[in-house]
Formats: sequence, structure tokens, C-alpha cells
Amino acid sequence: MKKSAPQLHTAPMGELISLDVVKDAVSFPSDEPDTLLQGVVTGAIEYLDGYSGVLGRCLMTQTWEQRFTGFERQIRLPFITVSSAEISYVDSSGLSQNVETNLYEVAQDARGSYVRFRSGFKFPSLDDQDFPVQIRMVSGYGTAADVPWLIKVAVLAIVNACFDDEPGEWCDLPPVRSAMTQFRRVVL
Repeated sequence: MKKSAPQLHTAPMGELISLDVVKDAVSFPSDEPDTLLQGVVTGAIEYLDGYSGVLGRCLMTQTWEQRFTGFERQIRLPFITVSSAEISYVDSSGLSQNVETNLYEVAQDARGSYVRFRSGFKFPSLDDQDFPVQIRMVSGYGTAADVPWLIKVAVLAIVNACFDDEPGEWCDLPPVRSAMTQFRRVVL
């Protein structure tokens, strides 16, 4: 079964780390505008967060959509943790249909989250478009307060590296990379 790349549907609400906290924690030149610092903070968060982030997981709650060419008894989702999912499809008549939530469950194993269809679910005839099945999923720790502090420290370390007298590469922060391995998506 083929699948599309996940697309962000609803971005996280609020900020992971306030600009005031960042200013207190990093060596930010006082003559630089706040917009520069905010841009670097945003870049550091994007480096870690979401489908394309190096952690392969969502930090704050956000909603993503992914499309599939069909159904299988179990469909692997792109994030470690998914708290809920809604599944829809376009049937052979070209009409959009929703799968009742009692016909599937969202589960997790060592590889991450997946949707498992219960035995009562009968695979419907699908429209002949490329990706007639859509899964909309909610993923993330919750609010900024729920995100582990170690991840917030990593964001601060990345931001600080950008303003050091001897700037380092973002991906060349061995202590940060080492600390982040416990939060990474594992693909077996």
C-alpha cells in the first residue's frame, strides 16, 4: 500500500518556550532584533518537531493528515504517539464516507502508533483516485507544560549555538543529540 507524506492540518497552539525564557538562557546579543531571535527559536523547534523533525514526533498537540491507496488490517502511522484518529475514504461512487470509531483502534508498539481495524470492519470498494483513504491524527505531548524539559533544553542549546562566539553546526551538538535519542522515532 502506498501513502502520501503527512501534511500538517492544525498547528500547535501557543509557544513551546517564551522569548523571555530564551533571552534569559542564551547568549543573545542585545543589539539584535527580537525577530531574529524568534526566527532562530522557530527554526530550532522545527528542527526537532513534527514529521520532518529529527525526533520524528510532535512536541505540542497538533493534527496531521495522511492519505493511503487503500485499507489494510493494520496501518502504520508516522508518529510515535497518536492520541486519536479519524478515518475517511472516498467510496466507489465518489462519495466521502467516515469509518465509525468502534470499527478501529489506535494502538502503539515499539515502532510507534498504528491503526488496527476490528474484525467487524469490511473493506469497502474505493474510488479509483490515487489516495482515497485519509487518516487525520492528533499527536503530541499536549501543551508546552507537558513537553519534557530535556527537549526544551535542547531547543535552547541549538539557539545558543547560533549566537556563540564560535558557532557550531546544529547537527554537531553531541550532548544534545545523545540526550534526544530517547525521544526519537524508532523504525525497525
